[in-house]
Amino acid sequence: MQHGFGLLGIYVQDIEKAKAFYVDFLGMQLVPENSTPTFIYLNPVKGTPILLQAASTLPEGFSAQAGGYELNLEVDDLDAARQAWEARGVEILTANQDMGIGRWFRASGPENQLISVYQMYS
Repeated sequence: MQHGFGLLGIYVQDIEKAKAFYVDFLGMQLVPENSTPTFIYLNPVKGTPILLQAASTLPEGFSAQAGGYELNLEVDDLDAARQAWEARGVEILTANQDMGIGRWFRASGPENQLISVYQMYS
């Protein structure tokens, strides 16, 4: 059986802060009909949908830190994106790196989520 990557779930402590970052800053579209006060469904400009879920909703015995992840965001202009992230005060973790097929940098999300921002070469 084959599986496609359909959704990235992110457990957060402050759902409103996380929603503001992903919607207001990154420009993702809130899907109200799929959202609740503790469950925010987002569509990026392109790619896999993202789910923000309040860590308080986890079943008893489960930890929001159970596994790591890295959110990867594609942009058309890496330099402009980096400038916007820096202007927003987002912590940038690396210099721009060449990966052979494009360039990328890593940053820290609002609750120390690891985020890579990349641009593919044409």
